[in-house]
Amino acid sequence: MLSCLRHRKTKKIAVTDPKWERKPNKRLVRIREPSEEPEDTRSSKKVKRESKSKPIANSGSDTASEASHPNSLSTIPMELFRQIVSHLSPRDLLSLSKTNKALHLLLWSRSSQSIWLDIWNNHPVPLYECPEDYPEPAWVNLLLGNTCWVCGAKGAMHVDFTVRRQTCVYPSKCITDGLVQEEEALQMGIEEDWLYSIVHTGFRDPLTATSMWEFTPYWNPKDIRALQAELKTLEEKMKKKSLTEKMKAKKREKLRDEKENYQWERERLAKHQASWYNGGLGGQPGWGVLYDLRAVAPLGRR
Repeated sequence: MLSCLRHRKTKKIAVTDPKWERKPNKRLVRIREPSEEPEDTRSSKKVKRESKSKPIANSGSDTASEASHPNSLSTIPMELFRQIVSHLSPRDLLSLSKTNKALHLLLWSRSSQSIWLDIWNNHPVPLYECPEDYPEPAWVNLLLGNTCWVCGAKGAMHVDFTVRRQTCVYPSKCITDGLVQEEEALQMGIEEDWLYSIVHTGFRDPLTATSMWEFTPYWNPKDIRALQAELKTLEEKMKKKSLTEKMKAKKREKLRDEKENYQWERERLAKHQASWYNGGLGGQPGWGVLYDLRAVAPLGRR
């Protein structure tokens, strides 16, 4: 019986539906309409394979960073990069550092400080010497930049060398925006004796001032917090050493004297730096912008 089933011939089915056809292997296959033709997936697979070979963007970024491209300046050897930028002026190097994030991080890093010193004399007018406590890229940005540090507007024409920042000119509020007066500073928890040992600037508003010497002092909150952190560290060290109250008082007085001397030196240098910025002391008007000394005056301790 099994042999009968094995050799039994299957009945052929007549194909009357035009959508079906019989293949040589006697199987019925449905004929697809032109609109039903399957899409060619080979091109899409090829695209996927090619996308794997492209540079991958950095994490947290929507677009690929310039640092991921093989022809980026930030990926070439450091010695070759130094030779390239050695022909630039400080202003051009400052502009280059602002082209993208990779170059900004490279040129503003501590390892690149010597690059700025090497091109220091490439400027048409010798730049004013950079203070020891201030990084060279930030100093070049202060002298040659033209962007307000508060609102970001171009063509900023006011530089306060006492607190070292560039803003829009009066009557713009950018001059004092971000700074605090005495009442606000005391609310931050700093004592008045310590407050006037911190570097601060003064601004005379012509609309409200009653005399030529009426200047309102302003402090940078960052400087206040920095001194508070320094005082906290000093108190912790003295507590560990179990110093007497008399010795602690001497330590505090020594620190206060250092801060006051630093403040007076900063204010003295600010006058010379402002004069250079205004064209004096070998500076050239137009490379810096005019700096109004009446807007910023050094203030001593009360």
